[in-house]
Amino acid sequence: MIPYPFVFFNLTLAILVALQGPLIMMSQNRQALKDRTRSETDYRINLKNEVNIEMLLQEVKRVGTRLSQRLDGIEKNLRASEGEKFLEADRRSQPPPSPSTHPNHHED
Repeated sequence: MIPYPFVFFNLTLAILVALQGPLIMMSQNRQALKDRTRSETDYRINLKNEVNIEMLLQEVKRVGTRLSQRLDGIEKNLRASEGEKFLEADRRSQPPPSPSTHPNHHED
């Protein structure tokens, strides 16, 4: 039996492993760089979205405040209008003063 084929096979595998090691490390480094770049981009996008959402929330709050103020004004106007209508209806429901009961009326 000749031991040389196994020695040659072992040498071939050792050379293959020696060449594959650096290639695998370089590909892992490239993937790590891509992942880092992607995560930085995601962070920037998330930060920008957070700022935009905060601005939208402030705008919604401003619109809500303005709407509340307008509704308060409308409600005050309606209450004043209803009060005037009530007084007018009350005046209409009372009979007009008769000439004899009028304080400035003098009979001759």
